[in-house]
Amino acid sequence: MTAWRIEGGRVLTEDGFLEAPLTVSQGVIAGESTPGSQTLDASGCIVLPGIVDIHGDAFERALLPRPGVDVPSEIAFQEVDRQLLASGITTAFHGLTFSFEPGLRDWRSSLATARAIRAIRGGLAVDHRLHLRFEVRAAAAEADTIRLLEEGTCDLLAFNDHFEDSKDQLATGSKRLQRSLERTGLDAEAFAAMLQTADQPKAEREERIARLTAIARAHDIAVASHDPANADDIAAARALGITIAEFPMTRGAAEAAKREAMATVFGAPNVMRGGSHKGLVGAAQMAADDLCDVLVSDYHYPSLLNAPFRLAEELGQPIEAVWPMVSEHPARIMGMTDRGTLRTGQRGDVIVLRAPEGGRLAELKAVFAASGAAFLLPG
Repeated sequence: MTAWRIEGGRVLTEDGFLEAPLTVSQGVIAGESTPGSQTLDASGCIVLPGIVDIHGDAFERALLPRPGVDVPSEIAFQEVDRQLLASGITTAFHGLTFSFEPGLRDWRSSLATARAIRAIRGGLAVDHRLHLRFEVRAAAAEADTIRLLEEGTCDLLAFNDHFEDSKDQLATGSKRLQRSLERTGLDAEAFAAMLQTADQPKAEREERIARLTAIARAHDIAVASHDPANADDIAAARALGITIAEFPMTRGAAEAAKREAMATVFGAPNVMRGGSHKGLVGAAQMAADDLCDVLVSDYHYPSLLNAPFRLAEELGQPIEAVWPMVSEHPARIMGMTDRGTLRTGQRGDVIVLRAPEGGRLAELKAVFAASGAAFLLPG
């Protein structure tokens, strides 16, 4: 494993940026230079901890590049690994959905993908993790979900309920309906029949959520509530011991999560696009009001590298105040004490880049991963 000494850059430390060399050796941040190490000239660059992305589902496009055309998982994730590294993401939680739908998110095909994610762990550049997104009506998937929780394959459990949204797509004929039909391989009539078959009483769904949450917590697996709409949703989640609110849909939900000491997660594409693609709350405004703890890639990996800089500019804050939202904060929320900062002894997950100026995007110079992988760009 090649040791690297990064010289000439400004390194993000607990005391802000310092002009000091940084050494990565044997996959960790070393306190001193290692004999025989290669040198990277980081003049004009800043040196940051690698990004910890706890919610990303852009990998789905690698698995299903065209409707009805799937790609073997080992090829798909090799490509995803390169995409992640090129976006500065060194730890990735893949949001894999276990649903009652057929097609890409069918829990049976997702189960095979979950096993594939576990199999590649440690074999590629990035640290790949499983974020299991459980659709609350997927009753047939419960037993296998429990097995994944108990065997240590699942690293984060989230509860999704897209049922009403799917019904709304069908009723309004929205553009998103076409994407759902392509994903499931169904026509509108079959899609409607699927929804009718999948519906279940609220009490049954609540009991399932409680069972799975209890098992996850017993195995020290973090649990998230996805798309909470209001304070009642937050209260119900918190009563079960759920600690993360993914994409609160309203200010009221985000404020309730804050009161309940739940970590709030918003999407980096929301920041880069200037708002939610669904017309919901804006991530930048939530951050301005101290209602956003973590940014994630959601459906677009490159946004996560650039969103902290855009957000820092909009909030009038230095990047060192915002970058922890994609590094230290998500690592801490997930109980990962070995990453998220550039302290000596931490994982050697390091980004070297030129900060954006004049409306340009961040310009990557190098990304180092604890696996020993190095992504180096010319210039």
